[in-house]
Amino acid sequence: ADNIPLVLLNQELLGKGVESEIYEESIKSLLNYALLQEEIQGQSVRMHRLMQDVVRLSLTHERLVERFTLIANRITDEYNLDRTVLEQETIQQILLPHLEYLQHLGEKNVELENSKEQGFVLDCIGYYYQYRKGDYDKSCKILEKALKIKIIHYGEDHPQ
Repeated sequence: ADNIPLVLLNQELLGKGVESEIYEESIKSLLNYALLQEEIQGQSVRMHRLMQDVVRLSLTHERLVERFTLIANRITDEYNLDRTVLEQETIQQILLPHLEYLQHLGEKNVELENSKEQGFVLDCIGYYYQYRKGDYDKSCKILEKALKIKIIHYGEDHPQ
């Protein structure tokens, strides 16, 4: 099971189109049966791998693309929030496996591989490996991919 920040389990991302009462009851049931476990002072949960697979398998291609965009934006926004150094390091470490999974999904999907969101995801991963891990070779390869995507969307003269 992976730590999943609670901001990624809100109804907007996972329960879109589901009534609030049903969504909240579903989350309570998952907690009761230990398929979700609250972690780190209620800031994240751990989701059983079986539940992760059920969620993934239930997505159609269209919903996968839609959810990828929503989740990538939410994770990259959360990753880039200003915090104390210790808080920043903790949240980035928790978010890294989710970013890497999004990177994997984006690379497997033609519609997503050069999306702006994939570029943002690669930026976060690249900077993590550069500043937190000191793995400059890996960081450079990832950031070069992110740059190519940014050039596609913004052009070569854009300040980003």
